[in-house]
Amino acid sequence: MSKEEKPIGYWLKEADKSISAKVNKNLEQYNLTRLHWQVLNTVYEKDEITKEAIFDLLRNFVDESYLSEILNNFALKNWMNQLKISESGTTLIQMTEEGKVAFSEILSTQQKTRMQLFQGITNEEYEITVKVLKQLIDNATI
Repeated sequence: MSKEEKPIGYWLKEADKSISAKVNKNLEQYNLTRLHWQVLNTVYEKDEITKEAIFDLLRNFVDESYLSEILNNFALKNWMNQLKISESGTTLIQMTEEGKVAFSEILSTQQKTRMQLFQGITNEEYEITVKVLKQLIDNATI
């Protein structure tokens, strides 16, 4: 690395900020953010999932309080149901039919955003980048 080149940590932070800004801008029309999308997509992919499992998957992005806020927002929009299981105290989350319709519309926007973000990046370059990042994480946990 040359003296003028910034270290990888700088670029990781900048990439994350830039991705969030782009996704947030493209989701403004739905009054959603990248975090909202991550929660919506997670619930859609799982069909039904506990609130705790959502938090486990997204803990690097959202705290429990903000996750509750997002889920409550989706419940108010009638996009998700939150079912409390009294014996365990667990909250089961399911997407409503209205939520599935909204998801499909938002997914189209997300796919366009992804195409914009990865323009000029080959599948091979993407796979190499992910491999390098995974190796950095593994090295950091030794």
